[in-house]
Amino acid sequence: MADIFISYAREDRFRVLPFVEMLEKQGWTVWWDHQIEPGESFGDEIDRQLSAAGCVVVFWSRASIQSNWVHAEANEGLERAVLMPLLLDEVRPPLIFRQTETVPLLGWPDRERRDQLDRAMRTIANMIGRDAGQLSLKHRRPGLVRWGAMAVVVAGLLIAASVIYQRFWHQQVAKRAEYA
Repeated sequence: MADIFISYAREDRFRVLPFVEMLEKQGWTVWWDHQIEPGESFGDEIDRQLSAAGCVVVFWSRASIQSNWVHAEANEGLERAVLMPLLLDEVRPPLIFRQTETVPLLGWPDRERRDQLDRAMRTIANMIGRDAGQLSLKHRRPGLVRWGAMAVVVAGLLIAASVIYQRFWHQQVAKRAEYA
């Protein structure tokens, strides 16, 4: 079973992914619902994983405050005193969860707040009984990856255009030399 259970709304998957990757870089095991196998009873699997996790990380967002599943998963973490709530958007979590200190990660992952990340990661480490001394808080920003890939494509197109232009130019020079 995993050290950490991730509770989130599907709409936030790409915002949650960099955080999951950061947790995994620590050597911690993470479970979230995209790991459910086809044909598996997702309710039973979620219950099994949720009950065994040492920490339940819930991502509160505009979408997740509407989700009954996220409420139920967060409630399990609250009852077992292993809830680590993170705030992705400026929203009010459901009433019962407002009594628990929540780490604001507003604008994540585009706007990174090292102090808040460090705070969340140290709390998670303590909950799962791991050393928080050497945390790696680096993550891959999806926006930067897209721009990097785009830069490679643009560079390739420029090189191709340059080769085509040079061949055309050499043909023109050769034709002029023929007529001279």
